[in-house]
This record gives sequence, C-alpha cells and structure tokens, in this order.
Amino acid sequence: MTGRGLKGGLGLGILGLAYLLAWPVAITPLAWQPLADPGLSGIYAGNEALRGIEVLHPELAGPAALDRDRDGNLVAGVADGRVLRLQSKDRSSQPLALAPARAQSLQWLSDDRILVADEQAGAWALTGGERFRLSAEAEGTPFHYVTGIHMTVGGQIYFLEGSTRYGAGETYSEFLESAPNGRLLRYDDLNNTSTVALRDLYFPTSLCAGPGDAYLLIAEMSRYRVLRHWLKGEKAGQTEVFIDTLPGFPDGIRWNGRDTFWLSLYGPRSAALDSAASQPWLRRLYARLPAMLQPKPQARAWVLGLNTEGKLTHNLQYAG
Repeated sequence: MTGRGLKGGLGLGILGLAYLLAWPVAITPLAWQPLADPGLSGIYAGNEALRGIEVLHPELAGPAALDRDRDGNLVAGVADGRVLRLQSKDRSSQPLALAPARAQSLQWLSDDRILVADEQAGAWALTGGERFRLSAEAEGTPFHYVTGIHMTVGGQIYFLEGSTRYGAGETYSEFLESAPNGRLLRYDDLNNTSTVALRDLYFPTSLCAGPGDAYLLIAEMSRYRVLRHWLKGEKAGQTEVFIDTLPGFPDGIRWNGRDTFWLSLYGPRSAALDSAASQPWLRRLYARLPAMLQPKPQARAWVLGLNTEGKLTHNLQYAG
C-alpha cells in the first residue's frame, strides 16, 4: 500500500471511529443493572417441546393479536389491518372488521364490537363496521405506540402505551433507551378522554386481566419482568412484581381462564445487551450501527406457563 493509500485508509478509519463514538442519536439511554441472566438452565433448561407445533394458517401475513369468540374460534389481527375469524372446523377465515393498521392486541366482545390496540393509530373500538378512536392523547402527550387493551367485566377499558417517544418501527431504540416511557391508561367513555392509571413503565408490551378482573398483568420487555397492578380488593391501586429475572424478552401474555398465564418470550436475553445496560455510551454506539450489526436476541420459540402466584408451571421451547 502506498503512503497516500495508507493515509486515506487511516483517515477513513478515524472518521468511522468518530461516527461510532460521537454521531448524534435520538436515544437518551438510562443506566441500570439487570439481575443475572438465568439462561437456559435450571427451571428454564432448553428443550424442544414446541418442535412439533402445528402451523394452522401459514397464509396469514403478520398476525400479532389473538383472542377467541364465543364458539372458541380464533380472532386475529393481521398486517393489513384486517381482523379475521379463523374457523376451527374447516380452517377458513372470515373478515370481521378493519383496523387502521395492524392490531398489536385485541379483545373480541361480539361480532360487531372489537377493541383494538393499533400499532400505529392508538386504541380503537371497531363497532358495526365503523371505527371509533377512543382517544388520541393523555396529559397532553399523543399516543405513539399502543400495545395492549382490555375491557373489564364492569366495562372499564384499560390500554397500554408501549412508549411515549417511539413508534412501532422504533422498538429497538425504545429498548436501548430503557427509560420509563410507557403508560397504563384508563379510558373514560363519558367524556371520551384517557387518564394515566400507571406511569413510568419500561417498554410494556402486553397486558391481560387475572381471575375476576382483580388485577392486570403487564409485561415489561426492557426489564425482563411482569408486573401485577391491582384493580380490586385491599391492594387496589398498588403495583408489584409478579415475576422477575426472566431469561428472555417478555412479549405477549394471556390468561387461559382457569389456572395459567401463558407468557411468550421474544427470544433469550443477549449478553451484549445486558452488558451494555449500565453503559449508556455503549448503547448509543449500538444505535449507530447498521441494523445487521446491532446486537439482537437469537431466534427461539419460547412460551412459559405461570400460575396465579407467578410460579413457573410450563417451559416450552424450540430453537429450530
């Protein structure tokens, strides 16, 4: 290599290093120290229990929300905003409603009334072929990324905002920032407004109600845990940790109506992301990397079963 080429290469290297260390990024990471990752060991030992799982509807694009109708058929929201009934008998699909964008969460109330947490447009009620936006903001902050929704037996509607700063296509930035940008909101249908029921949540991705709607469970992805927020009883209004130190990124959570909460994990925890938790400068560096070079969890199908006390009852995995 000539002297000129060497100088040019050195100059490019310096520019690249300066970019990685100093280029402005949108995130303002919060330093924290995660508890030790239990990994694929002990009660979370690796297995292939999900290897033989059956694919019911391979033709559907991007289903992210599921519920059941009164007959036990699945109701799903897909990428183009359609909400479909998936018939259990012949595996056909029937359109029920159309959301503004893909539903991150939905609750089937009847064939002409469905609640939707829309990944781009907020919390909606789909009624009689029409769409009604529940509200657009709370405390002056517009909704960016609504991730979960539930109406109690008493008719109270709660929904989650995953982030007040980032939208559906910016979830990696939200995770890297690891700040309390999430909110649990309560909708007031008398004046068509939403109030904050619980603030300072760390990337809440889903919620579901416990037995008798006594409490809500909230999965916090960037803290590897699930919270329990009480709605009834002596603890009404209080929030506690339901399960902590999970070995992966908690995503969706569902109650089976009997004895088990099913919690899906997006994937196992990443050593590179855990080690950067206490080092905001390193997470800013990750944000500057091309997407293909950013540390991410490995692919693994993973579902945990939890009882009403937050104890593990099932550990179902497949790494294929």
